[in-house]
Amino acid sequence: MKITRTVPILLSLLLLLSGGNALSRKVSKLSNKMPKDSKMPKGSKMPKGSKMPKGSKMPKGSKDDYYSGDDGTSGDDGTYANCTVYNPDGGECEEFIVKYPNCTVNYPYWIEDGVCNGGGYNTADCGFDGGDCEEFNKYPDCTVSYPYKIGNEECNGGAYNTAECGFDGGDCEEFNVKYPNCTVNYPYRIGDGGCDGGAYNTTECGFEEGDCDEFDAEYPDCTVSYPYKIGNEECNGGAYNTTECGFDGGDCEEFDAMYPDCNVGSPYLIGDGVCRSGDYNTADCGFDGGDCEEFNKYPNCTVWQPQRVGDGNCNGNSWYGPYNTADCGFDGGDCDEFNAMYPNCTARYPGWIGNGLCHGGVYNTADCGFDEGDCDEFNVKYPNCTVSYPYRIGNEECNGGAYNTAECGFDEGDCDEFNAEYPGCTVNSPDYIGDGWCDGGPYNTTECEFDGGDCLD
Repeated sequence: MKITRTVPILLSLLLLLSGGNALSRKVSKLSNKMPKDSKMPKGSKMPKGSKMPKGSKMPKGSKDDYYSGDDGTSGDDGTYANCTVYNPDGGECEEFIVKYPNCTVNYPYWIEDGVCNGGGYNTADCGFDGGDCEEFNKYPDCTVSYPYKIGNEECNGGAYNTAECGFDGGDCEEFNVKYPNCTVNYPYRIGDGGCDGGAYNTTECGFEEGDCDEFDAEYPDCTVSYPYKIGNEECNGGAYNTTECGFDGGDCEEFDAMYPDCNVGSPYLIGDGVCRSGDYNTADCGFDGGDCEEFNKYPNCTVWQPQRVGDGNCNGNSWYGPYNTADCGFDGGDCDEFNAMYPNCTARYPGWIGNGLCHGGVYNTADCGFDEGDCDEFNVKYPNCTVSYPYRIGNEECNGGAYNTAECGFDEGDCDEFNAEYPGCTVNSPDYIGDGWCDGGPYNTTECEFDGGDCLD
């Protein structure tokens, strides 16, 4: 059978349990992970002080359902708690395979975890999520993304609040009687004490059951997306900081007095200790409330993230901006040592030099000390191997293209088995061959045995 979008978990688990490493490659391909050993430049990070605006919130009940574990889908107490394609456990996975031999899901530990998961979990092959969906399956025509929300004592809108889903398993019956014409996505917000505005703050929805009474009385002409931000002790800009909205319920009075001509989207970021460029770093905004005083010692330094200058890490001249220049004080002095050691090294990410991994290109040159010695062993073994990522050589995965050549020791032996099986197959990603996914082009050829059989009916 040709599989075009998913990889059977059963095959993957059996491969891993038998000692193979094909599973990790399949998972990497399916999950769009970065290549093995690839990473962010050394020292790169989120800007200091970056955060969600104070008072902002996710809709109640909405969360990263598949990874947070806050909603019960993590299966921590499930029968197969340690069995997963990403972190398999021999004993528990063997038990799972015996009990559900045709169940091809990514997270076996969700089966029998007490929470009804939809999709492939709620099938006969998976025992209808190991029995977890018996209650939900009273609604055979209910097709929602998160079945466990049905009957969770919280009225969810949209497809949940339909006859097919028993009006959210009965959770919406009272709401529907009170507000038959209120069609909002999160009915449980009605009367929760927070004014949400928009469709919630309407006659049909009882003006949010009084949640917006005080807001409407005080700011009748204030039309903002998130009324609850008004008066949240944080100055929000734009429509919030207007006469109609009481200058953000008074939150912006001090700010406006200090910076009457400062018009930025997030006034609360002014003076938070992080220098921001653009409109923030202007005289009208007090040069970001003083946050940019140190940076402004370099008046001709035009970089995207000023806070990187002088942060203790040598930033090069990458897409972040030209930090390692005279105009930027050679990254506020952070690059002085690097420049003294390698005055002619023009690597974009100086932090990669000498980090234990051999990088190719300009890094592996005399000007950069052959990656500060990281490439010495590689250069001795493979003097004629010119690949972009030398650290991939001998990483126990067969990399194609230039890696799988005599000059590179056929990927230091990683491709020996592949080459023996498919001697005429020259593809860039040999691990795609026989991975359960039909790849076209050069993979679907006689030399590659039609993608290792993946493309055969």
